Amino acid sequence: MRDDSARLQDILNSINLIEVTLADGRLVYDLSEIEFQGILRCLEIIGEAAKAISKELKDENSNIPWRAISDMRNVLAHQYFEVDHEKIELVVHGSLEDLKSTVIKILGGDSNCC
Repeated sequence: MRDDSARLQDILNSINLIEVTLADGRLVYDLSEIEFQGILRCLEIIGEAAKAISKELKDENSNIPWRAISDMRNVLAHQYFEVDHEKIELVVHGSLEDLKSTVIKILGGDSNCC
């Protein structure tokens, strides 16, 4: 079974892949379909990892919207036909930076991915 540290690292690795894909200020609208699908997959992984984080860690870090993150994963995986490019744009350019910095702090400043 994977521990919280491994799950947090999964989140960081996925954020890193998204950042690389969106380097130089690219927007999700500028991506090819395969790149966009890759972004969605990374968001699914982030949501799955968030869902599997222990209750204790979630309680200690209640500033992270764990439920919203895992709910997004459910939409991406099960209601893929409802994916809205605008919402994805808001997430990748609005929320991931804060999530990344918080996860790095939780891990004690060791991101191992960036």
